[in-house]
Amino acid sequence: LQKALKAFFENDKSSASKVEQCEELVDNLQKEITGYLVALAERELDEDEAEAIPVLLHCVNDLERVGDHAVNITEIAHRKIEQKLPFKGKEIEDLQKLVKTINSMFENTMQAFISNNIESARAVLKKEKKLNYLQVELKEVHIQKVKKGKYNYLSSIVYNDFVDNMEKIGDHLTNIAQGVLRHMRWGIGPEKEEMFGEVG
Repeated sequence: LQKALKAFFENDKSSASKVEQCEELVDNLQKEITGYLVALAERELDEDEAEAIPVLLHCVNDLERVGDHAVNITEIAHRKIEQKLPFKGKEIEDLQKLVKTINSMFENTMQAFISNNIESARAVLKKEKKLNYLQVELKEVHIQKVKKGKYNYLSSIVYNDFVDNMEKIGDHLTNIAQGVLRHMRWGIGPEKEEMFGEVG
């Protein structure tokens, strides 16, 4: 993702090519980890372990999907570079707000997942609300600029595609955080409903 963002903001073609290599690695990891979890599910496990496996499978898929969106951002960067699309300072500044929020969500998600940190998981869901608000706000403001003839139409398409991909990355990170909040179970027991409701 960081390589994809560098390709987009710095028109860096070398970073773009590295994203494809990373994506292949991520796909291979997904395949290997999924195979391991499926094999593990066939063994005798205690209740907590058995319930965690399907949630872990979804977490693996969510991380792989983040990789897919990084590839999408790289493709958007290619369009931006090849078509020499202009981006003004304010537009770049606004998009960097999304990047800052996603980077923070990523950090909290990994803390939550690796350390079973409930507070970090809650922080992810709170930041997702901010991300969703930013998505709507940035697109609405941008549309108004295009209508007034203040922005290149092709640049606007790239801008909106970037915003949408970043929002979808936030969705996948939120899915992982929700798995932590559910204690790696699909269901939410009565003793957890109040806790989960605070952030849901």
